[in-house]
Amino acid sequence: MVGWLSAKSMESEMLKRTELLLQVLLEIVMEHNVHSIRPSGEKWTGSYWDEFASLPAIVPRGPIAIFGLGAGTAAHLMLDLWPSLELHGWEIDQILVDKAREYFALSDLEKRTPTGGILHVCVGDALSPSVNVSGGYAGIVVDLFSDGKVLPQLQEVSTWLELHGKLMPNGRFMVNCGAANDGVSDTTSPESWSIDHSWVQNSTIRALCQAFPREVGVLTGVHVLWAILTSRYVNQVIAKSCYDQRAIASALDSSTADGKGEDDGEMDFGVQGCMLEGVALLNWKKMPKEEGENYVALTGPLPDLATWSAVLPDRLSMTVNQWRPCLPL
Repeated sequence: MVGWLSAKSMESEMLKRTELLLQVLLEIVMEHNVHSIRPSGEKWTGSYWDEFASLPAIVPRGPIAIFGLGAGTAAHLMLDLWPSLELHGWEIDQILVDKAREYFALSDLEKRTPTGGILHVCVGDALSPSVNVSGGYAGIVVDLFSDGKVLPQLQEVSTWLELHGKLMPNGRFMVNCGAANDGVSDTTSPESWSIDHSWVQNSTIRALCQAFPREVGVLTGVHVLWAILTSRYVNQVIAKSCYDQRAIASALDSSTADGKGEDDGEMDFGVQGCMLEGVALLNWKKMPKEEGENYVALTGPLPDLATWSAVLPDRLSMTVNQWRPCLPL
């Protein structure tokens, strides 16, 4: 009995000392996979969770969902930086939620901040068709894993097409796509990869790229207005208009409403039609080795990086320029 009490006392002391470590980890023991992390005395995690905190700056006003809340690592960061946010955190594991409330201060996020921000914790399957909010989510963070791997559903184009319906217009996904070497496409060879194409190593990004392909607009018969607007300027306008490249093309085409059609011969560029450069609707970055080497994806046109960087704290603004569009192979 004495030995048993001594062992229990030692265990208690070890737990107390663990709380003094720089980081508190919640692990899935079977897979040795870090599920959530809450730094002690330090805001940033030094991992992909930090990237999620940059999403509110580039989405419309409205609720943001976290699919795969875990113990609330991303929610803590997002409400710390954006205290007026309304977050909906979906987690399938009720026991994990209970432990997070006890040890990760998750319950603190379930109370409104002075500016109205709050985390609504929802227990259930984030991919269920019933998961939705009136008007759609402004943004959705997707961090769904099972047995240490990205959910296989996220590697299917149909899943992303269904999830897209949960977003409001101009809403975006930011996705933890897991490791680089989760499988190589059967239709691409390693010899063809470049720094701009290394995303092909990740099957989740490949599925996203098919679900959110590049949009290419063809302008024909646009004369005076096209002469004024250089292709570079038009592309800037399109980038700022988020998803609706076709609306720009339609607006420019309407300049021919004076009766001069596509074949009026008044274009002086040597061509009768001009192909706009495609706007990628998917962007990616790879975390550095010391931060886990995960791939992260962002849907929608690549934001203006200077503007995005300017509204973020230093820790995030320094890494914004690492985002790049998924270029066609």
